[in-house]
Amino acid sequence: NLAVSFTISLVSVGFRGYGALLTRSWSACFWGLVLTTMILRGLSQSDLDAPVFIGISAIALMPHLITEALAYVLSCLSGVYAAERVFSGSQKAIGVNSHSMLVKLVMATFFFVIMGAAFEAFFLPRILALL
Repeated sequence: NLAVSFTISLVSVGFRGYGALLTRSWSACFWGLVLTTMILRGLSQSDLDAPVFIGISAIALMPHLITEALAYVLSCLSGVYAAERVFSGSQKAIGVNSHSMLVKLVMATFFFVIMGAAFEAFFLPRILALL
C-alpha cells in the first residue's frame, strides 16, 4: 500500500484533481472485484444466510477500506501540494506553509497506511474466522 500511495502522489503531481478521481475510481473497481469474489466464494462454503454473510463481511472490511481510502486521499493531497509548491515557485500554497503541510500530509498518509495494514492483518482475519 505504501507503493500505491507513492504512485498516487506522483500521479497527483501531474494530474492534480484528476489524479484523485483516477485513484478513487481504480480503488473502487479493485475493491468491487475483491468483495464480489470473496462473497461468491464464501457463500458457497458458509451456513449463514446471504444477507448475514454479506453484512459480516462488510463490517470486517470497513475499517481497512476506510483507512486505505483516507491514505489514498492524503496521498493525492500531498501530490497536489507538492505540485503547487514546485510549479508556483512560492513558499506559500493555499495560505499555509506548504513544506510543513506536505510533511504533515505524508506523515498522516503513512499513519493511515499502517493502520489499514494493521486492520487487514489482525482485525479482518478474526472477524472472517467467525464466518
